[in-house]
Amino acid sequence: MSFLKQYKSLLEYLSNKNQIDPYGIDYSKFIAKEILRDQIARIINSEYQPVNSQQSSLKQVVGAIKDMTTEYFNMKKHGYKYLDDYHHCKANYNAAARGPLGYNIAKYLGDEKEKFDFYWNQLYKGKSKSEAISDRNHDLFVNAIGRLMGDSRLYNSAQDACADYRLKNPSFPKKYW
Repeated sequence: MSFLKQYKSLLEYLSNKNQIDPYGIDYSKFIAKEILRDQIARIINSEYQPVNSQQSSLKQVVGAIKDMTTEYFNMKKHGYKYLDDYHHCKANYNAAARGPLGYNIAKYLGDEKEKFDFYWNQLYKGKSKSEAISDRNHDLFVNAIGRLMGDSRLYNSAQDACADYRLKNPSFPKKYW
């Protein structure tokens, strides 16, 4: 991939033209999504600080909260099955693209929502503890992918960045993308 030779991740994982990162992993055979997933796995529990934005602090905070709640209610309103990941990714992308405060708001709201859902899935939906854990971990991972893609500035929009998650339901109308 030609863009990988010029692209240096925000976390400086690609450090030379051989595409070998500081951990000694050769990315020359990886696709872009695998690289993002590998980087996400490294930062999920770290003190990652996203890039700075030109938006004011208030706009970042209010906008991120709006992005997260709007996408949640869109997901509930549309009711299309198998698109939970798409909405998670899109909400986190939009919030993180606003700047560091948007990124942190998205992380906080996403983490708290998944804590709530962990118990909700067991008590109300009747899932086992292991199913609830699996669902929570999966959603946290998708949230992290959305945030990282939003912060990376590699995509033109959340719809482009999260397009793969729309494939789970091809009948999802384009007007809701």
